[in-house]
Amino acid sequence: MLAQFIELELIWQTVKDDRAGGVADDYWQGIRQNQILLLARLKRLAGSDKAMQMVRDSLKKVKRERKRATSKQAIPRSAEVASSSAEALTESVASPISESFNNVESQIFRELDKQRISPHERFTQALTALPENRALVHELLINKEYKVDETQYTAPRKQIMKHMCDMMRKDVEAGMGTNWMVAMATVIQDRLLRLLRPGNSLHVLISEVLDPKLVEGQCKAGAFSYDRFFEFMNNILPKLCAPYRDAAVKAFTEDSSGDAIDRLARLMGLIDLLSLDHTNFMIQVAAPQLIQEAPGYEQRTFERGIQDGSISLGKSRRFWRTNRKILVDEMQKRDPENVNGEAHPPAAKIYAQGLVDLVLSNAPVSEDLIPETLDLDRQRLGKLHARAFRIVATASILLTAKNLLKRDVRSQWKAEADRILSLDFNDIQPDRVQSILESTHPMPSSASAQLSATIRRVLAPVATACVAVSPASIEVQSDLVAPRSSSSSESDITLASSRMASGPTSFTDPVARLILSRLRAHVLSRLSASSASERVRATTTASQSLAGAGMPEFVNEVGQLTEELEKVREVDWLCHGMIYEQILEEA
Repeated sequence: MLAQFIELELIWQTVKDDRAGGVADDYWQGIRQNQILLLARLKRLAGSDKAMQMVRDSLKKVKRERKRATSKQAIPRSAEVASSSAEALTESVASPISESFNNVESQIFRELDKQRISPHERFTQALTALPENRALVHELLINKEYKVDETQYTAPRKQIMKHMCDMMRKDVEAGMGTNWMVAMATVIQDRLLRLLRPGNSLHVLISEVLDPKLVEGQCKAGAFSYDRFFEFMNNILPKLCAPYRDAAVKAFTEDSSGDAIDRLARLMGLIDLLSLDHTNFMIQVAAPQLIQEAPGYEQRTFERGIQDGSISLGKSRRFWRTNRKILVDEMQKRDPENVNGEAHPPAAKIYAQGLVDLVLSNAPVSEDLIPETLDLDRQRLGKLHARAFRIVATASILLTAKNLLKRDVRSQWKAEADRILSLDFNDIQPDRVQSILESTHPMPSSASAQLSATIRRVLAPVATACVAVSPASIEVQSDLVAPRSSSSSESDITLASSRMASGPTSFTDPVARLILSRLRAHVLSRLSASSASERVRATTTASQSLAGAGMPEFVNEVGQLTEELEKVREVDWLCHGMIYEQILEEA
């Protein structure tokens, strides 16, 4: 019975996020009923307290085992054969990152490096998944389990490969395919060798078979065979990939459609995934050391930027000056007779005011308003702004529907809210949103028309906010990807991703503006809590506060939004607290 209870719980954990067609709701009802029956039997047999303890212990054990199995599936086989001990692995992983930590390059050295780097090396750097050191340690401070996102990493590279394939076809037709094949072999060899330790048998094999000089000689002699090349790759890739990539590798080995250039493009895409897995594994192993050193590294880097003039504090000073004035004005309005003396708002409240205004204002997140200390969080703040707009738009739609149907605004329409939030707001159709609501809450035609108008008004600003944080364009220098040929004379090519036409950036609907102001006030009150008791009180009363504000369905979403802002604040003060103290002293 205990095993059955746990199995049902695991099934629920698998399907709970699938809101398409109400799948999760159907499963929840069936699973809940069966679990209640099983738990009642367990309590009769073992007693209430012991039965509950057995269930808790079993759940913890199963979750630990699943987490351990999942982590093993993500370890690249190349990392397993790379070293026989954890210490050696940590050393091999940490060294390329630590080198940059301890290496302070002057502008002259950087310029010399640019001149020395060959085109294929610059192209290889463009394909590297590892973020810049400063960005990497910052992300690890925000999230200890940070990993490079697969979509964010692979999507630009698909565009690069498409551009390369077009250029390669033109040159092959012009009889200059040898240069391309040598360049591709060089890049593939370099990227695969980065996954292995020197001296390893696979390292030696790849070095010999994909030697650029050997490939060039074979091409000139007419002895190079694409079939043998892909057969070699089919044999070597399963030995390098992580276990959970076996399906992707198998699909590649079985797919021989298209010409050699198409297969090369698919091969590069697969190597992208292997490089991503290896990079994420490197980050995972090196994370404890990097997190420990991260605050000091960021402080030194930021201070060095101030000294060499690459970083100014103009926006940071304006950030503090503007938000301090806002709070002082509010305090003076409450005390017009100046009974309490000159207003001195605490630094924590000034910062909370500014941070909330950046994310929850009825306008896009402007780079001119983001202080230099939060420069690494620009994209994160934009995403939080877009997420807040999604919450506001959905809450406005639900609140309008409740009012039209004369329902209690505090009633929970959680299923409808989750289904709307799960939609892609970059390409959302108002009719789709309305059909979700009317499928469970039919309404007369007049009310339906009013709701439709509201939906159209509130969705446009959300779409604009979501597009603003999606990748806009990728500039690819032609000399990064092309060997010397007649078709590579263009200086650069810009590959623009599909973008929605520019639309309204702020809410004009009165309900949405009201919801946004209430959301801002709620988040600000939670961030402004100074003592532990105030924070506990703000958290425990969050559901009541949001229900009164017309957002009872969004307790979890608002909680996650607040937690991310708190984490941003915590990391920012940890790394730049001294800078803020200097600015406050100057003021």
